[in-house]
Amino acid sequence: MKIGDIPEVDLALKKEFKAHSAPIIELIEAQTHDPFCVLVGTILSARTKDACTAGAVRRLFAKAKGACFAPEDLERLTAKEIEKLIFPVGFYHDKARHLKALPKVLKEKFGGVLPNTVEELCELPGVGRKTANLTVAVGFDLPAICVDVHVHRICNRLGLIKTKTPFDTEMALRKILPVKYWKTWNSHLVSFGQTRCAPVRPKCDGCPIFSFCTVPSKCEPKGTEVTVDGRLPKSIGLTKAQIKRAAEFFSVQSSARVDIPFRSVAVVLQDDASSAEVHLAVNGAEGPTDAITQGYDPMPGEEKGVYGEVYVNCDRALKAAPKRSGWSPAKELLLYVAHGIDHLSGADDFSPKDYQAMRRRELSWISALTLDTSRRGAYPQGAVTTTDSSVLTPDPSSLTPDPSVLTP
Repeated sequence: MKIGDIPEVDLALKKEFKAHSAPIIELIEAQTHDPFCVLVGTILSARTKDACTAGAVRRLFAKAKGACFAPEDLERLTAKEIEKLIFPVGFYHDKARHLKALPKVLKEKFGGVLPNTVEELCELPGVGRKTANLTVAVGFDLPAICVDVHVHRICNRLGLIKTKTPFDTEMALRKILPVKYWKTWNSHLVSFGQTRCAPVRPKCDGCPIFSFCTVPSKCEPKGTEVTVDGRLPKSIGLTKAQIKRAAEFFSVQSSARVDIPFRSVAVVLQDDASSAEVHLAVNGAEGPTDAITQGYDPMPGEEKGVYGEVYVNCDRALKAAPKRSGWSPAKELLLYVAHGIDHLSGADDFSPKDYQAMRRRELSWISALTLDTSRRGAYPQGAVTTTDSSVLTPDPSSLTPDPSVLTP
């Protein structure tokens, strides 16, 4: 796709957009015509499906004392009350904390008036460039380019730009995209990404802009789409490439066991502090833990299967490994990854018997890995073996039912 093709591509995307339900933020603006409501809705929508966001928005906005939800309404609510109203949006604990702090920051920095520039909006709690741009474009009806994963992915697939991050994509689009397309570019591409040009197995047949796509043959993945994010301590003894390969292999094994395809798995590396935050947000439990799973239903346009996140605690792996015989932090962390992926398939460890069955299965997966440190993405030589019975002995806390386990 060339810059001169933008009008034709936008026209095709506009037709597709009108054929489907509008994204939740556009609906909020149409119903409220209020920038603050758009901002709150955008904060809630991050890493959350539109249907879930819509429910949270309805419950929260129902607390408005006036005609429209306002900062004063947030001030009257406690953080715990906000949590209950917006649950189960993604990271609802953090979002509730940000929303509770929002009115105070607005007063202190902007005299209680919501700013209409991206730079100023980014000074508010829980607001990044994506949220700020969307608020400016949809809430204030001013030119702004909101770039999320859909915009970033599709613009690169089309060959319009060649960037590595959403921020780079925003900066590149600012230079080449005519201003008249700025406000709607996000809406059109988000809708298109949700209904057709998905990250996993996009529907290329019948695509209205297929002729502009530069990589249609590369859109079809060969297996589970796995990403690894977060800080990885060197003392673990693994690389992110190795963890990614392991997660791909574990997903194949788990998928074969339950005969359900694994579509997308995100492995998030954590320390004790971040693990405790997610543990509280997802399971309502205090303190860090070894692995937390969060499963999601397919987004509109995505095929049925397993989509989820596995949060693994590197600090816990470093502390637990020395307590086991013939064990290492690398093996401990891989066990957490395997355990989280096993949970995503619907496996549970609610009883000692179930726990031991899962552990033996996961250890067999780790033992089957092809190991060779001379190649990028491979592993140290030697099968994973241990004579330490503690690996198979459940921690009493692990027998608590985990509501985040995905039931296919």
